[in-house]
Amino acid sequence: FVTCESALDLLESLTTVLSHPSPDHLGNAIEILITLQNMVDNISGAKLILLPQILWGGVALLHSPFVHIFAHVIILLEKLCSRLALGDQFTQHVLFASMPRDWDPEFKGMQPLVLNGLRSAVTEASTLRLLRMLISMPCDMLVDPNRSRVVMSVTAFLPYLCLALYPTAIAGPEAADALLSFIAKGIIEVEGSLSAGECFLAGEAEAPRIDHFRDEDDGKDPLFQIADIDPYSTAMELSVACENKGFTKLAKILAR
Repeated sequence: FVTCESALDLLESLTTVLSHPSPDHLGNAIEILITLQNMVDNISGAKLILLPQILWGGVALLHSPFVHIFAHVIILLEKLCSRLALGDQFTQHVLFASMPRDWDPEFKGMQPLVLNGLRSAVTEASTLRLLRMLISMPCDMLVDPNRSRVVMSVTAFLPYLCLALYPTAIAGPEAADALLSFIAKGIIEVEGSLSAGECFLAGEAEAPRIDHFRDEDDGKDPLFQIADIDPYSTAMELSVACENKGFTKLAKILAR
């Protein structure tokens, strides 16, 4: 039987063991994170929203330099994001009312922190799964409040999409280079106004033409098999997200 008190006790224990990191303490921290994962699986949705500390504790641990701690935090956040109705205004109100006010550094969304997981083979697959969930999540303030949120999502998946969707020499390097150059323009930001790159992505300039989306081979790239992610549906979800944010040219390329 899961109670709010037991969950809060676990979070307090997690804080204690991580305040003095050692091999034994890190092992204890991983056990606590696994227990929290099981709690999230078994607690009712109505009670889970009353424990926003679990989400914010997980977000704080995305700063951890220990790869196995990071890996289990990603799994915990993946479970939370699948259980919580983050598009619901009441859920958002509860979460942000309980958000810590003394973040150091300042909290700028989950996505920039989650992206660090792509730097390790240990966390790559689970990070891709969580990023896939964040693509269509409506709560910008939680995911990434920056104008370039969707561009960064596309950039994160770009190597995997290029490998899976452009496997031949005809469509491969040229298409990958075109996409990379195209997306890079959208990452340049000008404070207070749309940058030239963002205008480009929004449809005010020509986009690179890619004629060959894939070849006759229907095989999937092994990276996507590891992450259990379908590159075609991922590309379409990214396309919808781009369209919703006004990046029409990029949306059309991803939808081809």
